[in-house]
Amino acid sequence: MDSVFHDLDGQSGRRAAEKELRRLRKMCRPEAAYQAWVETFIASEYEKMAAREFLSCDYVFAGMGRYRAVMLKEQLGSFVDWINANGSAFMGQPERATQEEIRQYIACHANDACQ
Repeated sequence: MDSVFHDLDGQSGRRAAEKELRRLRKMCRPEAAYQAWVETFIASEYEKMAAREFLSCDYVFAGMGRYRAVMLKEQLGSFVDWINANGSAFMGQPERATQEEIRQYIACHANDACQ
């Protein structure tokens, strides 16, 4: 899922995320154990969130690129406010998120679920 923050954060944010992922993968040896943990975690969180509505929305930052955000429906107002506060940002029409987008959202917010 591309985000404007990946471009704004540059390589430092990606390096930090990759370092954390490498640390986690070392804890889950062999690789099959890691993959099984990922699938179990995502399936469990997906089941917990089954009643919640997720939206996805394309947005553009002029001069930077096109991105896609996935969010809970109740977060849409904040997202719209954020877009409107940026003179170079424009958004498309929000639509219901696909199962794959929701799974990616869960994976990207795994740290939130574990706290």
